[in-house]
Amino acid sequence: RLQATRAPGFRAATLPLLWSPGDGAALAAAVAGLCAAADAAIAEGANLLILSDRGVSRAAAPIPALLAVAGLHQHLITAGTRTLVSLIVESGEPREVHHYACLIGYGADAVNPYLAFETL
Repeated sequence: RLQATRAPGFRAATLPLLWSPGDGAALAAAVAGLCAAADAAIAEGANLLILSDRGVSRAAAPIPALLAVAGLHQHLITAGTRTLVSLIVESGEPREVHHYACLIGYGADAVNPYLAFETL
């Protein structure tokens, strides 16, 4: 889960933005699980958290990227660890300039819109 990068001093952890759709409580539990996974990655030394929705299927729906970023950003502020990490969103959701602006405004440090790149 924790990966060393080619650049010294950077350690990345990829956190999946996937959950099993069911009822509304499942989504709240998925966001709480994302926050717990981020805390564990930070404790292991990660300083780049990649929030990825790759792997979407019938059994695994994506947590909306804006919800995930905003929730995790606020969680990390409350925990006092937000300044230790960068949040990178790897999502198929963002398509328009406004989407990127909202993600950055709600706490993302970078956005990888892989679906937009694959479409081009």
